[in-house]
Amino acid sequence: MEPAHARRRSMSSLINEKAHEVHQEQTDLRSNFETKLLKNMHLASSNDLSNSRDPSPSSTDTSEASKRGDKAGFCIEKRNHGDILRPCREVNNGAIEYPQYSSTLTRLHWQESPSNVLIVKKPNAPDVTEVFEQIYKWLKQTKNMNVYVEPSVHQEFAGTCNSLRTWKDEEELGEVQLLIDFVVSLGGDGTLLWVSSLFKQALPPTIPFAGGSLGFMTQFSTDQYQEVLTSVIEGGFSITLRSRLSCDLYRPNSAPESLGLALNEVVIDRGPSSYLTNLDCYADDIFITTVQADGLIIGTPTGSTAYSLSAGGSIVHPSVPAILFTPVCPHSLSFRPLLFPDSVRLRIQVSDDARHSAWVSLDGRDKQELKHGEYILVHMSPWPLPAVNKEGELTDWFNGVIQGLSWNTRVRQKRL
Repeated sequence: MEPAHARRRSMSSLINEKAHEVHQEQTDLRSNFETKLLKNMHLASSNDLSNSRDPSPSSTDTSEASKRGDKAGFCIEKRNHGDILRPCREVNNGAIEYPQYSSTLTRLHWQESPSNVLIVKKPNAPDVTEVFEQIYKWLKQTKNMNVYVEPSVHQEFAGTCNSLRTWKDEEELGEVQLLIDFVVSLGGDGTLLWVSSLFKQALPPTIPFAGGSLGFMTQFSTDQYQEVLTSVIEGGFSITLRSRLSCDLYRPNSAPESLGLALNEVVIDRGPSSYLTNLDCYADDIFITTVQADGLIIGTPTGSTAYSLSAGGSIVHPSVPAILFTPVCPHSLSFRPLLFPDSVRLRIQVSDDARHSAWVSLDGRDKQELKHGEYILVHMSPWPLPAVNKEGELTDWFNGVIQGLSWNTRVRQKRL
């Protein structure tokens, strides 16, 4: 295989860079404005805001400003977890305002024509297998694209689709991911969750085709795959950046262990134990509460229509910069679900007086035991899942909520 560094700049690299920018914007309530220099305060005192003011009564500028009663100038800065200060608000003559609200439309344009595609299909589904073969042949013969699949799929079609490409191990998978321009997901929401788990960092634009039983995120019909894929290959399509959660496990006398990224939620529950979980929760190292419940869900806005919804959490649009904090059957009637800003880092640890250990899982996978003295650190990942939209991020989302949940469906009241 040709080394990744010798290949042209792939779309994954562009998504990588864009994800960094999006993460910076998310910490400022995902405002889509560029960082600006604060406007000069045209004050008579003309003091430099970066220097301390001279408190001496003999200062001419201060005396004149005091006589006129001028408003004191100021600037607003925000400190992120890397201790980097930057302007976060527009300040004009002492008035605080947002320069621009969050953008509701994100479009992707190719800088180079895409040539590599990864197809991930739902296993053990004959109808999906049939569609997969059609899409593969069309991409290969009509668009002359390199089609990658998982090793198990490559083995399944070894005799009929000889041009399929795959990888042998995790190291080679990392090289392949640098080449992939976009991903085709054939299945339901579970298939899209599996796509997310394959990419530990930047994830290319993903086209979710419906092939499952219930899909909030799979808006495209496989009957229109030629039209949809042609539109994506030509570029200029709308995407929703679905945030993902990063989760690290900390054990005494051990290096932190990355548990991966979650598209829906990180769940800490009691596992096989009959005792309630007893979890101490911290937000940015500030103690907030002790959870005594069957479990705790830390979710993304995308996951708000999954487990969190069943536990009484709010439905949240995927573009809202938030982290969901939803208890599962809490031992308190006053314990209501919360939304944290996406900039916080949540630390969840088993209480010293807990009767039993807890268990943690990401999107329902790879459940691990969390013992006394151990904790997890959950925060928003800089690597979102860029999901291609059918009509637009608001329209697609409402269609999914209405069709999937029958949201606010009732017999209309008759007029008098």
